[in-house]
Amino acid sequence: MPSSFALALSATKLPPRSALRRIALLDVILPFLAVVTLLHNGVAPLAAYAVGSIFPASSIVVSWLRRRSFDYLGLGVLGGIASALAMAVVTGDPRFGLVRAAPAFAVFGIACLVSLATKRPLMFFVARSLATGGDTDRIAAWDARLVLPAFRKVMRRLTAVWGSQPVDVCRRCLAWGHGRESVEPEVWD
Repeated sequence: MPSSFALALSATKLPPRSALRRIALLDVILPFLAVVTLLHNGVAPLAAYAVGSIFPASSIVVSWLRRRSFDYLGLGVLGGIASALAMAVVTGDPRFGLVRAAPAFAVFGIACLVSLATKRPLMFFVARSLATGGDTDRIAAWDARLVLPAFRKVMRRLTAVWGSQPVDVCRRCLAWGHGRESVEPEVWD
């Protein structure tokens, strides 16, 4: 029989579906579709990625208008995209923008992997930020879920994936930037 604590956790209010749909749509789906569509139609890569970054930027604005607080994760992502685009424009080579962002992405991946040794891996905090919207009651409920083995397992698996992939992407981007490996040649042709 489940404990009263477990029952209370299951009754915890999740973030509104509209907030999750906004995040999925503006931060993932629309940027991807914009970039793929524009590249397929012959738009230069830098222009395609610049247009794709409009959607996460609008997500930050929507978050500000609704909560009057910044989405720091979104700001970090947008800052990374903007700095990579700026470096690519300055150098005239889109590969430089990709390679410039790769080490920072790898540092994030390494931080994820190192955090697996702690009680609360890094993606626990990222997911909490997305799921709670800064609401103190939701944060407390999110933190309380750590007693659930299935929840801990999901957070560890999520952190392991987000840790291993950036390291591999960095390795591939650096190799590609130095002409040693083909990553996505059709994007830059």
